[in-house]
Amino acid sequence: MSDLLPPLRALLAALAGVLLARAWFTEDFIPILLIVIGVALLGFVLEGIGGRLLPDHPVAAAYFSEFSVFVPMAGAAFASAAATVVTIKYTLPSSITDPIVTETTAALSGGLTTFLTAAFVSNIGDKDFSWVSNRIKKQFRSFFVRETSPTDPRRAIEVEAGSAIEQLVHSDFYRGLSGWDRETRLERAKAIADELAHLPRGSSAT
Repeated sequence: MSDLLPPLRALLAALAGVLLARAWFTEDFIPILLIVIGVALLGFVLEGIGGRLLPDHPVAAAYFSEFSVFVPMAGAAFASAAATVVTIKYTLPSSITDPIVTETTAALSGGLTTFLTAAFVSNIGDKDFSWVSNRIKKQFRSFFVRETSPTDPRRAIEVEAGSAIEQLVHSDFYRGLSGWDRETRLERAKAIADELAHLPRGSSAT
């Protein structure tokens, strides 16, 4: 099922772009625009919930934080819609009214923007050093710290240098886990949860 997520997200972003482009020409643009913006804001809200679940529930936090991908998905939808509108409205001469020509142009534009959208969403969300990856990594590192000086010191866990949790969070290579791509960061979160389960209550992560 997880293998279907990247193409599914790209498809949803591309479909949103098609709806935005269509709405531009049918004067229903504002409602669709508000929906897409709402989805982006939902991504930020769910990411915030993920942050509230740290450090005690790293797996749930990781899953919630994955929804921050809604933000670049919305951006991809806007870019896709803009490319389609520009292609149809400003590329074709006004003298061309043949529906076959306009529909063919729209189809070619849609195919190209769908391909670009898929590549964009995959790179921005699933890869290591992507926008989503960097945000989740930073979020985890602010709650599992070498010294108690994070954003919210009351909820942070101080981890000892060289400990399992410290290396799971702060090392890019540990226990066969390399980087912070989508699958790896979820594996890191599960390993951290397992380590936390074996810690005595009230102790630091050593």
